[in-house]
Amino acid sequence: MIINPKILYFGTPVVLLSTENDDASANLAPMSSAWALGQTVVLGLGPEGHTANNLRKRPELVINLPDPRLWPAVEAIADLTGSDPVPEHKRPAYRHERDKFGAAGLTAVESLRVRPPRVAECPLQLEARVEHMALDASGEFVIVQVGVVTVHADPGIVGPAPTTLTHSNGVR
Repeated sequence: MIINPKILYFGTPVVLLSTENDDASANLAPMSSAWALGQTVVLGLGPEGHTANNLRKRPELVINLPDPRLWPAVEAIADLTGSDPVPEHKRPAYRHERDKFGAAGLTAVESLRVRPPRVAECPLQLEARVEHMALDASGEFVIVQVGVVTVHADPGIVGPAPTTLTHSNGVR
């Protein structure tokens, strides 16, 4: 069967992006178009969204990876925007909320190498800086490549350090 879907979307895990607003407060946005290669994470964002605008002005962020227990917190901010006033195209479904950490019941903690805070409850937090940001070929999305500068991981999700393998001829 051949189909012509409106959008090609396979789904990736939801992440919570922390960015910094104009007034130095934190914005928190759920998104699910992220993938990693090496120390680079590629994000797909709406070009006029609050997160994209924040990153254009202040190119630092934290990519917080929630575990399934945090689903209610993610849902609590899914229809919120940091933009005030709410953009016309978002008005039917979104409302403005300045404190998304509070709305989600999550705790902001200071980052080490970037200004936006981390989400304390997330077992994996990636501090990062924008390396490249441009519209995609269709002009419908912004493709943001970020370099991860610090990785915070809950010890419970970190496996043992790999051992060095020695081949049968004694060469490592």
